[in-house]
Amino acid sequence: MTALIHQEYPVAAEDYTRAGEASADIKRRLKQLGVSSMVLRRVAVASYEVELNLVIHSRGGVLTLDTASVANLSPAFSDKRSMIACVLLVFAISPFLFVGFDTVPQAAEEFAFDPSRARNIMVVAIFCGVLLYAMVMLSVGMAVPYPELLAKLDAQRATGGAAWGTGEVATMAFGKFGSIVLAVAVFGAVCTGTNGFFIATSRLLLSMSRSGILPAWFGEIHPKYRTPYKAILFTIIVVLLTPFAGRSAVAWTVDMSSVGTGIGYLFTCLAARRVIMGSEGVDKKGLKLFCCAVGTITAVMCILLLLVPGSPARIGTAPFICLAVWVVLGFIFYFSNKKHWISLPEEKVRENVLGRKDIAVFFKK
Repeated sequence: MTALIHQEYPVAAEDYTRAGEASADIKRRLKQLGVSSMVLRRVAVASYEVELNLVIHSRGGVLTLDTASVANLSPAFSDKRSMIACVLLVFAISPFLFVGFDTVPQAAEEFAFDPSRARNIMVVAIFCGVLLYAMVMLSVGMAVPYPELLAKLDAQRATGGAAWGTGEVATMAFGKFGSIVLAVAVFGAVCTGTNGFFIATSRLLLSMSRSGILPAWFGEIHPKYRTPYKAILFTIIVVLLTPFAGRSAVAWTVDMSSVGTGIGYLFTCLAARRVIMGSEGVDKKGLKLFCCAVGTITAVMCILLLLVPGSPARIGTAPFICLAVWVVLGFIFYFSNKKHWISLPEEKVRENVLGRKDIAVFFKK
């Protein structure tokens, strides 16, 4: 077994002169690592009792200290699903994992720098996010065998308690202080994420209002702060009312949104391809078209995995019903405004969809 710290302490039977040395050294090593005093006391008492039992009541043995072990990451996949099912399950929700990074370009109009730098900001943000989450998952996974952790979390859920693997490991390692520090960090992340989504949602409503998709009310700008204040107020009202729908309804909305996210990325890739094909002198045109193709195929695969019956990642019945209702509402909204959109000049439609008047929308000549 490969461990970050691995130490073995042979304990001889009836060796009363050295009894307690192993538990004392274990306590010293853990203290050097900064383990909380509460955990230290528990480990010291438990290891001392085991050591004395080996000395007095047995033929001796070995005490082993493993602070964290790579072996705890095994098995790599759940024993309840096949390897392919596990991979597809994560792959299907991957578009939803990138939600938040796409809020950067939605505020590009208000940047005090060249909007083209938004691409670099997104790349750096995604890299930092992947690195941070990978470190957290590896730290939690190596700290304790995850099958044992999952069993403990299931027991907590069965009794109506809150189950949070990362918080559980933080408490085990650093005591109550560790869980408090982690909770503060998570709260800060939620606040910054919420702020970003407020900006992105209000600017999206503003853009749709300018395009004639939503009423002009959403596009009104505050005379002093130069922000779409009515769109912001609308977003705040929706956010404040959402928790009253209940935890299950929120979970259904999140599952349904995974499909919507895949559709959003699909149309973004199609629109990007159309812009590239309709532009002259595009640098690295082949590479960019290849990225569009990969994005399109990935989005289609994710959508199918979430919707096709029998798929390991298929959304539940309740989210599926919510999605169907949302689609019906979308059709009603479309046909109720169809006359207005048909009356828009072709150049206006091009500008609304692609931001360019000289490129035909989708496959029109």
